[in-house]
Amino acid sequence: MARSYDKDFKEEALKLSDEIGAKKAADQLGIPYNTVTTWRGKRKKYGDQAFEVVKIS
Repeated sequence: MARSYDKDFKEEALKLSDEIGAKKAADQLGIPYNTVTTWRGKRKKYGDQAFEVVKIS
């Protein structure tokens, strides 16, 4: 089953990855490297809106 991470965790993980690199951040946080690189790609594509929750009614 896939794990779910909240917006704050993702943003903090990305901040750490910017400081020490994606691989080291992933290792330090205990999450897959590919997860960090995926989040980086979403941030690059969507900017500040990358991890906003969209509610559909």
